[in-house]
Amino acid sequence: VELYNGHPIFPGRDENEQLMYQAEVLGLPPQSLLDVAKRKSTFFDSQYKLRVNVDRKGNNHFANTKTLAKAVGTDDELFLDFLRGCFVWDPSERFTPKEATRHPWIGHLAAQRASVRPTAAPSTASTPKVAVSTVPAPAVVPVAPDGPKEDDTATMAAATSEASAP
Repeated sequence: VELYNGHPIFPGRDENEQLMYQAEVLGLPPQSLLDVAKRKSTFFDSQYKLRVNVDRKGNNHFANTKTLAKAVGTDDELFLDFLRGCFVWDPSERFTPKEATRHPWIGHLAAQRASVRPTAAPSTASTPKVAVSTVPAPAVVPVAPDGPKEDDTATMAAATSEASAP
């Protein structure tokens, strides 16, 4: 959301404020989720109510009192639907990354980008000249997750010398 509108949607300074802002827009997490939460008592009382509902400025915030559209500052229903799928409290019901990439809003963005790409090569007459670096890109050498091994060192050295060769 911050990339979309330039502002964090849940601008909490700590965990309590963060959860308060989330609940204000998304509602409280389902009781079934809270029942298995290890830190439930840190954030919720025995009645499943948030312990903190006042922000650092002294303003009260209550669950389900702000729409997602108002929090984001948009009426783009496709984007809001995408966010609703991402912001589901229960991870088993939330979009998976694959589902998120298949959402129509993502497809809409891809279609928009494709439509603004030039179809013909731009004229070089009006294109400013830009200095191009002749410094080669650094070599990327795969390394095992637990760190380099002895024979990896030789591979890295060879790749580095190849990358720096003129």
